[in-house]
Amino acid sequence: MTVSAPKRHVEVQKGGYLQSDHVRAKIYSRVAKQLVTPRMTLREFVRGAWNIVEPARAFIPAWHIDAIAEHLEAVDAGQIKRLLINIPPRYGKSTLVSVLWPTWSWTERPWSRWVFCSYASGLSVKHSRDRRLVIESDWYSKQWGARVRLADDQNQKAEFQNTARGHMIATSVGGTITGKGCTRLVIDDLINPFSAESKAERESAVEFYRTTLSTRLDDESAAIVAIEQRTHRSDLSGSVLQDKEWTHLRLPAVAEKAERIVFPVSGRVIDREPGDLLWPARHDAQALEKQKVRMGSRAFNAQFQQAPVSEEGSMFKRAWWRFYNELPRVRRRFWCWDTAVKTNDKNDFTVGMLIAECADGYYIERLVKERMEYPELKRAVPMYFRSNKADGVVIEDKSSGQQLIQDLRRDSTIPLIAYDPGGNDKILRASIASPKVEAGKVFLPQAASWAADFIETMAAFPDVEHDDEVDAFTMGIIHMTSRPTASVYVHEAEDEE
Repeated sequence: MTVSAPKRHVEVQKGGYLQSDHVRAKIYSRVAKQLVTPRMTLREFVRGAWNIVEPARAFIPAWHIDAIAEHLEAVDAGQIKRLLINIPPRYGKSTLVSVLWPTWSWTERPWSRWVFCSYASGLSVKHSRDRRLVIESDWYSKQWGARVRLADDQNQKAEFQNTARGHMIATSVGGTITGKGCTRLVIDDLINPFSAESKAERESAVEFYRTTLSTRLDDESAAIVAIEQRTHRSDLSGSVLQDKEWTHLRLPAVAEKAERIVFPVSGRVIDREPGDLLWPARHDAQALEKQKVRMGSRAFNAQFQQAPVSEEGSMFKRAWWRFYNELPRVRRRFWCWDTAVKTNDKNDFTVGMLIAECADGYYIERLVKERMEYPELKRAVPMYFRSNKADGVVIEDKSSGQQLIQDLRRDSTIPLIAYDPGGNDKILRASIASPKVEAGKVFLPQAASWAADFIETMAAFPDVEHDDEVDAFTMGIIHMTSRPTASVYVHEAEDEE
């Protein structure tokens, strides 16, 4: 095969003159060989490089790895400019997308410039080290060392450059990448799954993407790939899916309905039927069921099924609540108060909830829900404590609750407990308490007139106008599950002055 320079421009100069015909012939021969030799596919590259970054874990072939690889090849070829991949945790996503794809891409386009971002700097740096480990390996150097060589003066843990002026830069949410551009932006779990229920955390991550990361693209030909497990309906995926330009590859651990996945390069088709497992060699049905029990169905639906809002659409499903006619032997009980001090019809309620801990779970004995001015609130808390004695009175230590705690400590002997929610918002606190309800560990009185409305309010959360009952309930459950069990409760005949 005859190859002319214009097809792949090669110019070698020394002292202003072209080198000898012999040297040029060797160069053209090498270029010709590269042109006639089919490029190694990303799928083949993954197999070859896997044990470099995963020496203790054997490579297990799976169709979803092939599907992701072909979508990434389509990005590399300019066929896809915006790609979103949702996949369960520990299914090889970071190794494939953040480590092996970019190092494979450099074998053909060493001049490409990459920026990678994760929720934590430690995670980003770990991926950066893995990329460098692949590039510096004997396996990689033997095949592409003449084309991809790291520059000695730009070889750091979180940033390195090659001699073709391509670079790979690792950053995290809130990190500084001013002045750094890229032809490929890779986002790998922008939100920590453990913090995803925090509205502030979510909004901070999405804002960082929109105002910082998305501005780093060199030009219109640059591409963005985001891969993450879903954590919340308002996570990064939920945000970018509103933009119609994104190609979406959604891979739930268990198929919920019949679906067809078409590979963008080969045209290969995978048909999934309801109940089909994504990677049975990694998680069989029994393992997935255990995972669901361990983390709760809501978190499982989000992270493993890529469906952060279940069909029931709530954090506290109606079917989860259990009922009782007779209260078992009580270990301890607490009054839990979420306070509000304005009485306008649109203002929140003050809610007091008496929760008892028994051997088999938590029993809500009594619910108080009223709009009160502060003087009435100050009288009500001691009054309800006298009528139903408890081991303590838990009051959220903010706003009107702070003043109430101070006044009652000064004017009474009630065992007060100031509850500090820290930086956790309402939804995060609810996500901590909801597994107890799902597990059948929370009981409501069968005959209580307020029980039906309480269930509806809990079912509608977080899309509910007044969430005071949710706040009082989650405060009580979190407080009681974070403290060691006290001795069995005994009524004391003591009058409160």
